[in-house]
Amino acid sequence: MDTVGAIRLGPVATVRFAGPDRYWGGCHDFGKLSAREANRTQPARIGPRRDELGTFATLISRFVHLPPGYQEALRAMDVIEGLGYLWPRLQELTMVLPA
Repeated sequence: MDTVGAIRLGPVATVRFAGPDRYWGGCHDFGKLSAREANRTQPARIGPRRDELGTFATLISRFVHLPPGYQEALRAMDVIEGLGYLWPRLQELTMVLPA
C-alpha cells in the first residue's frame, strides 16, 4: 500500500511491475475520489510480465508470511543461485499459467 500511495502522490510517470498487483488494481478510479486526482495524469502501467520473472513475482507476492527457517535460508542464498534452482520450475509454470 505504501508504494501505491507514493506513486499516486509523487511525480511518477511510469510504473513497471513483474507480477499482478492486487493493490494497484483500481488506482485508475482514484479520480472519482478527489478533484486533485481527477486532474492528474495517470502513470503508464507496464506489466505484468508473462515470463519466468513474472511468474516468480506472482508466486512470491502470494506468501503473506514465510516460516523463519525459509526466511533464513532465503537470506543466505545468492540471488543467481536461487533463481538458477527455481528457473526450470518457473519455466514449467509459465507455460501452464493463463496469459
